[in-house]
Amino acid sequence: MKRMGLTGLGVATVAALAWNAPVMADDMVEDKLATMEQRIKYLEERVASQDQMIVEKEGEMAALSDGWFNSVEIGGAIKVELIGESPAEGDSGTRTNLRKVELGIAVAINDEWGGEIVVENDDGTIALADAFLTYEPSGGGLSAAIGQQTLPFGVYDTNMITDPLTKDLGETAYTSLVLGGEAAQFGWTAFTYYADEEARIDGFGAGVGMAMEGDASAFGVDVVWISDIGDSGGLSGMFDDDVPGLSASARGSVGPVSAMVELVTALDADGSNAEPSAWSAEAAYGFDLMGREATLAIAAGGTEDAEAADLAETLMLLGISVGIADGVGIGLEWKQEEGYSADDADDTVTVQVAAEF
Repeated sequence: MKRMGLTGLGVATVAALAWNAPVMADDMVEDKLATMEQRIKYLEERVASQDQMIVEKEGEMAALSDGWFNSVEIGGAIKVELIGESPAEGDSGTRTNLRKVELGIAVAINDEWGGEIVVENDDGTIALADAFLTYEPSGGGLSAAIGQQTLPFGVYDTNMITDPLTKDLGETAYTSLVLGGEAAQFGWTAFTYYADEEARIDGFGAGVGMAMEGDASAFGVDVVWISDIGDSGGLSGMFDDDVPGLSASARGSVGPVSAMVELVTALDADGSNAEPSAWSAEAAYGFDLMGREATLAIAAGGTEDAEAADLAETLMLLGISVGIADGVGIGLEWKQEEGYSADDADDTVTVQVAAEF
């Protein structure tokens, strides 16, 4: 048998590999190191890019947190009613009514200036109700509002679906300048308004108020005088000359029980036998109804010399309202009113679903 062994060429090859092995190992190490350095450089560049993106995103978030929309508040109300009527004259019946659609936008322009716009439906058409600027100096205690707004003549608070007769008689809204201030428990207001665009100052008024509040009780009174009550919505055009008016209201609460009373009246109507007035009184009790907030209220009101304003002579109300979800409530009200020349009273039952946001 032949023995196998290395030829001369094989021996030379093995010798060459053995001789060059350290050199090849060094080359491989250097290649790996170069590759690792490139990889580390790539990772460093990627981390730096990510850090820059994070900085940019944080800047964008900061800009968003200071965005204009954070200074804007939007609110509104939608009230829909089902009404059953039993008039003193005529046939009884039921109907639906879109009582109110209102949308308001309030904006804080800066630390001292703000603005508000309110639009609402008026007999099926959208109308501008309020549009005014507000100014409150940083020192506090004083405020001013200028633009189209409801004047601070009367309070007209109620827990009922039906507005009080005092509001029907005395609510006044014009382009106006309203100033106000408060100190401790006392406050004051002064205003001028422009009912006649051709007049520089068409009307003015002033009022004072007091409010006290304890842990479970509160009390407040307001008295406001106006130079011409004939500029109010209820008495518009009733007088030929200026007839001053007065509104006075008091309200208080102890625990779940609250009450309020209000009077709006004309004063010294020279040249006229009519001095219209309206009053309202209301008591309410708040309680829990199957885990929901509820209010039971009873109210009464009346007018004198207000037949020309198409207001009821007497008014009785009984109602209950319950919150059925956040921002949504349902109310049930019975109303009985009697006109000046009516032989009997009109009875009305109203179910209202109201959403406020």
